[in-house]
Amino acid sequence: VPPGCPGGWSPLGAAWGGAGPPASADAVDPTVDEVWNLVKKFSLDQSYNGQDWPAARAKYSAVAREKGSFEGAKQLAASLGDKYSRVIDPQAYAKMARFDLIGAGVLLAPDESGKLS
Repeated sequence: VPPGCPGGWSPLGAAWGGAGPPASADAVDPTVDEVWNLVKKFSLDQSYNGQDWPAARAKYSAVAREKGSFEGAKQLAASLGDKYSRVIDPQAYAKMARFDLIGAGVLLAPDESGKLS
């Protein structure tokens, strides 16, 4: 560990997937921040379901520190309260993308029996 690295953190370890420096209590989670910025840019509801949008970024970054980045981002999108805004895991996306008609606004997905619904 190079001298002066906090808490034994090493930039080399972070580059290899090791733990990064400890997150401060007000640090913005990068995954939450990405979702937050996309919603800010593209949402038609600029009231964000009545939320203080900057405060929502801080709130769900705290969730991400406790439960993981994906969970924080997922809860941020869910806080919008509409059926169109969501964060899905890569496996669910791959399953849905097989049947997605690009640009049509329709998503078809197989149910347990393999039938499209």
